[in-house]
Amino acid sequence: MDRTRRTDAEGLEAIDLLLEQGSADELHALRSAVARDPQRALELAETVAVVEQMRQLRTEASPAFAGRMQAVLLRSDRYQRAHYLPRTATWKRIATTAAAAAVTFFLLSWLDAGRWFCAPKRETAVFGGIDVTASAAPPAPAPPLVTPEEADWKQALLDIRARLELETSEELQAALAAGLDQHDDPLDRWVEPWNSMVLARLDHELRQHPEVRYRALRERGVMAAVDARVQGIADGIADELSARLAENPADVEVAELAFGMRALIGAGTTGRRADALRACGRELVRRLPDLHGALLVTALSGLLEEAAIAGDPLDAVAQHGARLLDEVFGLGQRTWQRGRPDLLGNRVAAATLGEAGRLLQRLPALGIDGRRCAVARQLLLGRLRERRQSGQDRPEVLAAMLYGYAERMPNDEADRIAFTLRRWKPARLAPDYRTVMQMAWGLGPGSVGFARMQRELRQLAIQPVPSGLVERAAFSLCLATNYAGFVGTLLPNARLARDS
Repeated sequence: MDRTRRTDAEGLEAIDLLLEQGSADELHALRSAVARDPQRALELAETVAVVEQMRQLRTEASPAFAGRMQAVLLRSDRYQRAHYLPRTATWKRIATTAAAAAVTFFLLSWLDAGRWFCAPKRETAVFGGIDVTASAAPPAPAPPLVTPEEADWKQALLDIRARLELETSEELQAALAAGLDQHDDPLDRWVEPWNSMVLARLDHELRQHPEVRYRALRERGVMAAVDARVQGIADGIADELSARLAENPADVEVAELAFGMRALIGAGTTGRRADALRACGRELVRRLPDLHGALLVTALSGLLEEAAIAGDPLDAVAQHGARLLDEVFGLGQRTWQRGRPDLLGNRVAAATLGEAGRLLQRLPALGIDGRRCAVARQLLLGRLRERRQSGQDRPEVLAAMLYGYAERMPNDEADRIAFTLRRWKPARLAPDYRTVMQMAWGLGPGSVGFARMQRELRQLAIQPVPSGLVERAAFSLCLATNYAGFVGTLLPNARLARDS
């Protein structure tokens, strides 16, 4: 607050006059001076305005206000007792307190209360007439409470570490450590798979237009006539699956259902293909509770493709996708105490491990724990690396690594695998078109070996159509690589699809 200048005679200020601080004569003299001097009258008016504004100020007490007020009261109480109470009363209080303390001390000494509260518990035993007394250690503090799910997860990690140390598996030990050391943003673990699902749906909508498919083939030097072959194979698969499911659904294998669905989605589900796709999806969902290991991976791979384009059956895929994770980690079953789970054993095909990697990459979009999916993918990738080290440097192992785990590997490792794959020509791997499909789809645009793979696909287009349904479906997916294998590559052609 600005204060006015002093008066020469009285030595008072305008605020003193306002608060009536001074004798009656001094205040009268100051009022007379203000009445004679307009400048002082203005200063007094300003002072009055400032004081009135300050009266309207309000402030909330801080949390420490109550504590400080209590400290003031205690200090006042001590001051009052020390200066105003009779000294005889003070001495009486001191004497009474000292007597009470002495009585308490002697009672505690006589009763030996420390043996009840302070001394450790004793356990007495007699051996051969000799009294042996042992002091038990104080109890350990209780561990923090954890949920049953978290307890199962921690126990599973302990079992996995113990098993891998027993087997001296360096690759899987390194894979487990890499999976647990990841510090990705939890939101990114969900956003990226969800974006992949959305892009898959958009790509499928664009694949319905022939001009979009032709352009995707021509841009990479593949004949547009290849699409006619893909469409013919897809129609044949749709007719065969519809007839067999109507006659006897039990005769159709899980792999035939799953790969048939994927071939129909890759070619575009129009007309009767859509009915066949829904029939296959219903049959796979019905069988899901009885499937485990490799068959569960195969079935979920087909159903996840359908869920991405149609939004159904998301609930079934999420439920049994979580069960697949439980099988990998042995949650609730303590599988790792007896040995490795089936997916990390020797009986599962490398192509299935590749499918499992791509499946676990997308499952977080359905609400499944992204961190556990990442750890599981690292373990499966570690198993493929183990196979390479054991001499199984085969094209199916290398193709599975690129197809399911390319973004999880260092760039130099992925490049070396792509370079090594040049030893095998896709046309000569027939009829193992599952491996060829993973080779073609694992080498995306911009990766090492992509241009070479495009040349190989042109040679593949003249191969005869396989007889088995799974091989036919995989062969169709190989030919449709350029518009079905790379998520998001058809988006630049969206305007072309709208115009057509």
